[in-house]
Amino acid sequence: MLRLSLDKLATSAKRPDPAAAPLDAKKAGARAANAPGKKPASASVAPRSAAEALAAGDVDRAARLFGQLAAQSPDVPAYVAAARILNARRERATP
Repeated sequence: MLRLSLDKLATSAKRPDPAAAPLDAKKAGARAANAPGKKPASASVAPRSAAEALAAGDVDRAARLFGQLAAQSPDVPAYVAAARILNARRERATP
């Protein structure tokens, strides 16, 4: 019975349409970069870069990157709070 259920599940799973052509990565990236309201990828800061700087202990760089993220996405409270906290930590560390 269990095998029958697994077989049904396997056959009912949606399979990709082989007739659908895969998107060319360069074209897809160009479309995303040129989408209205989107900033070019070079102008945006990746949250991962900010998190990696913080994990590495580079508070100055992390504060700068989280500040840029907060400016790009002021509706994300985590970026705003991280920038504020890291700037305060940086100011306390400066003699």
